Amino acid sequence: MADVLKTTNWWSSNPPAGTYFDVSGSGGGGENRLWTAAEVHDALDTTYEELRCLGDGISLDGSATIQQEQFITAATGGIKFLRIKARGRVVITGPSSPTGSGSFQVLIGGALVATQSLDSSYTSYQFDLTTDPATGLAWTAAGIAAKKFGLLLAANAENVSFSAIATLRMTEFTVEVWGQDILATATPAVSQGSAAAAPEAGGALVGDKGTRDPAAVVPQAATLDATSALVTLRSGTGTYNDQDLSTATTKNNGPGGSGTDLLNLGGVQGATAINGSGLISGIKLFATVRATRNGGTGTLTNFKFGTAMGAKTLLAQPTVYDNSGGLTLAMYQTLESNLITLGAFANPFLWGNGVDSVWANLVSPTWTLNYDWTGGVQVRVEIAEAWVEVHGPSGAQPILIELTHALNLAPKVQSLVGTF
Repeated sequence: MADVLKTTNWWSSNPPAGTYFDVSGSGGGGENRLWTAAEVHDALDTTYEELRCLGDGISLDGSATIQQEQFITAATGGIKFLRIKARGRVVITGPSSPTGSGSFQVLIGGALVATQSLDSSYTSYQFDLTTDPATGLAWTAAGIAAKKFGLLLAANAENVSFSAIATLRMTEFTVEVWGQDILATATPAVSQGSAAAAPEAGGALVGDKGTRDPAAVVPQAATLDATSALVTLRSGTGTYNDQDLSTATTKNNGPGGSGTDLLNLGGVQGATAINGSGLISGIKLFATVRATRNGGTGTLTNFKFGTAMGAKTLLAQPTVYDNSGGLTLAMYQTLESNLITLGAFANPFLWGNGVDSVWANLVSPTWTLNYDWTGGVQVRVEIAEAWVEVHGPSGAQPILIELTHALNLAPKVQSLVGTF
């Protein structure tokens, strides 16, 4: 199973001023700028934490450090490893070509886990950690929440004859939670085409749900960078963005009676638009559900998606299982809508946040899974995942999509293929 990025986390509140220690030299440096919790993940080199260290100019090299730690935003479960990302540089200035250096150390719960020397130009670094340094065991969400994450910055101005200044700046610091794409193998697929249909053009996708019609349209995809897997955008409802079939929202109906019910699938939290480039042929909606009845004659029928565009039919209705013998993960199925080509106002989809945008049609109002039920016994619907795909014309080149969401408010180049 492929490893996928589940959440990107940063400091949960503005960090306190760093602990500055003037190791040697004439002093006069210090923490010249203190970054905020928002700035550690804003993807800008113009916002930063700055450590300045002044050389002695007489007999001692300058050396100074700053240590800064803080708790991070909540992480999800199902963790395979943490990826610490940091970005920075060090610049040495002064007369007579002074020398110097800068470095940072990654701290987790006060423990040193990595050391990195800095270049003179801004460079991004990452460190993968498979175990919790406090326990030596696999990471847990509770273990992450209990620890402060931070940096120890060190700068040196190495010229004893003339005044030198080492200026160290860190512009980004995030903690990524990576896990396996459980849905890629654990979820039975609902196929749009025949069992022998080839996968669509565009390559393997994170959370790919099986064979789909190879004709007419293809998912529009992009990668975060050359070394990262596709990043997915999931529902704003926490249960539906954790790629874990063991967490689901449950609706029980009956015994007795009948009616129509719905489950809210959320929206894209924190986003004000879904931006991208290229033509949009249409969108498809997906949800991973388990529909069951406790023996007897209770029924669940007429499943469909409800959106600002009205009710959208499914390519196939789910099997309703008898759960009197117990529930299993094998009962989960992926429901897929038809290709939706027009929005609420009967116009083609656009990027951005206008009335015809993908964002407006899927975020406001919240989209739902609707169904009818009859009693006799208790009937149940559980939803574990929800997502959307944006499709473009056949043969189109991959596009770049910039978006924001609750778990990563900084604009990133991401893929809208997968879950939201």
